[in-house]
Amino acid sequence: MKRLLLLIAVSIVWSGSVLQAQEYEYVPLVQEGVEWGYYQYNPVHPENNGFIRLQFEGDTLLDGKTYKKLYMYKGCDFTSDRSTLVDFMREENKTVYSKKERKDNDDIYGEDVEEEIVLYDFSLNVGDSLWIPSYYEYEEVTRIDTVKVGNTYRKQFYINNRTSPIWTEGLGVMEDNFMFCSFCLIPACLDCNHRILNFVKENGREVYGIDKECSEGGISDNKSAALRIAHTSDALIVTLPGTGYRLAELTEMTGRLAWCAYLDGEAEEVTIPTAALSPGAYIVTLSNDRGERIVQKVMIQ
Repeated sequence: MKRLLLLIAVSIVWSGSVLQAQEYEYVPLVQEGVEWGYYQYNPVHPENNGFIRLQFEGDTLLDGKTYKKLYMYKGCDFTSDRSTLVDFMREENKTVYSKKERKDNDDIYGEDVEEEIVLYDFSLNVGDSLWIPSYYEYEEVTRIDTVKVGNTYRKQFYINNRTSPIWTEGLGVMEDNFMFCSFCLIPACLDCNHRILNFVKENGREVYGIDKECSEGGISDNKSAALRIAHTSDALIVTLPGTGYRLAELTEMTGRLAWCAYLDGEAEEVTIPTAALSPGAYIVTLSNDRGERIVQKVMIQ
């Protein structure tokens, strides 16, 4: 009987190990058929605010190596002839290389191509060092775990004991310059286009977040929960239901963005100014670093 119980226990452990091994799958970052959607916010130039999208399409040969072309565009329909070419990238042995010149804007032309640089190295292990350009120093990879994206588990990489990952396999960074130059953008920069990842689609299917702009369901597909919202004469005070929230938005019922702010992930509440807003119904949306959203309707008097 003891032997039978031991065999059953071993079988369960072995089956669990096999299942976990089957569920984890390395997913390349540089591949066609994937769409990244970011919300872009510039506190100095609000005309730059809105959704931007990224896709790879087509190959080009540079210095004897084959690179994918990365395009940026707005709107729900992608065609390369109506999009902006923003990078040449390739991936080899879980390392992502770029040939675009590092500069502030997203445009790229033939004369911008330079020696390739490493944007991502998904082969790193705990204890390895990672160069952070905006800090001009190396940081140690202190933790690696996995997160479920679509039907697979993918590795997340952490540095300096941070609570949020810096990289996720197949997704890239969650915030700011994404593929253009990881960690090149200093977060304190005011006159910069800050970006936060809203969704990723693989072959038209959402595997991370929700495409609020183009999905048929709109905000009704988001996670609904009761938020604690206090009203003052000139603001809404929203208590965050946990940590990890990266973006707070206030939108009109028409879908037009009225206000938004980036959060540090550890904030406990957010203040939304309302003095300049017209009375009426609005939608408060909170987005966390796992691509989940909480939405709630609120009335402003």
